[in-house]
Amino acid sequence: MNAVRLTTEDQLQESFRLRYGGWCDRISGVQGMGDNTWSDQIDLSDTVHFGVFDQQTLVASARISFHASKLDTPNGHMFDEISGSVGVLSRLVVHPSVRGQGLPGILDQARIEEAIERKPANLCAVSSNQRRISALKDAGFEVVRNGMLADHGIPVAALLRKLADT
Repeated sequence: MNAVRLTTEDQLQESFRLRYGGWCDRISGVQGMGDNTWSDQIDLSDTVHFGVFDQQTLVASARISFHASKLDTPNGHMFDEISGSVGVLSRLVVHPSVRGQGLPGILDQARIEEAIERKPANLCAVSSNQRRISALKDAGFEVVRNGMLADHGIPVAALLRKLADT
């Protein structure tokens, strides 16, 4: 399976439905949009969405958003040591029926390649999942904070990968 860029409104809505199903019971305050989708303001900004399909069905998705500075990023308060532009890996979700098949790594690779092409100075992510943290470390990220509350209220590790000197 390969990651593909989600470009149509139907694909994005399918991603938002998958996201809602994967996260609504894990994060308090996730507000559906009335049609069992979950999107936010970041989805309307300089953002690229990727997905993995099993035949015609979207089974995993994630996004990377690009920001001029950490001040307008999700969880920017966790990254005191950075300056310059920022790419943020976020909203990774994998349908339970296909977990354990390496789909997060496929989506990470697509998002990292997008970041390398777009050239933000920094690439950031947060996670509370030890397997995800290990995978991101294997992809060149380092843990810069641990146990801080993310914007959604869950304690997480903040991970950073510098892409350029600022």
